Amino acid sequence: MNVRTLPFIVTFLLMAPACGSGPEAGEPEPGAAAFSAAPAGREAPRVVAYRCDGDLEIVVEFEAGGRSAWLFLPGDSLELSRDADSAPWVGGGVTFRPGGGGAVLVREGEELECREDPRRSVIEGAKLRGADFWATGNEPGWVLELHPDRAVLVTDSGGHRSEIPVGPPDEDRENRTTTWRGSAGGHELVVVLSPGPCRDTMADETLETRVTVVIDGRTLSGCGMALH
Repeated sequence: MNVRTLPFIVTFLLMAPACGSGPEAGEPEPGAAAFSAAPAGREAPRVVAYRCDGDLEIVVEFEAGGRSAWLFLPGDSLELSRDADSAPWVGGGVTFRPGGGGAVLVREGEELECREDPRRSVIEGAKLRGADFWATGNEPGWVLELHPDRAVLVTDSGGHRSEIPVGPPDEDRENRTTTWRGSAGGHELVVVLSPGPCRDTMADETLETRVTVVIDGRTLSGCGMALH
């Protein structure tokens, strides 16, 4: 078994009887991270999620170079382009003008005001990079992406990034946990998933899975969710 079985493992965790309705006494309360685990540098695409008028949710992946982008709409995706840095993005009968923490989307003659959603941008970026699972915590802030062959962990509110190969996960059905282990560059990583619910108070939402990360002997607690 490998990490591609993660959606089934999470389903197993969810079907198991829950131990409680939220974090136990003394458990650190995870928070919303506004930073991502994307590689640094201009070569990496930038992913931004927006909430638009009429409860429309869209995601835009801006490719490196600043001349092409992908617009993901419910049930559809469009390739956009622009001729200059100050020009709007166009394609598929759509015009998209981002700026100032928001954007204007024009399609089928209708103009919609959109607002950036930083938290969802982080999650959608992880999904587009091929991650199967995403988790976050705070004090200090951290985010984790589990990919089919590796874990990407960013700690200290974006200050440190580690990409570590992981082996097949170990399932403990009696204790209802799934554990990944990996090592690289002198770092030792253990990731343990257990059934929630897990309350993310800073984001004001409840996620499906509790997550414990141990990196080089340092323990981080937070919440996570499957992305597929």
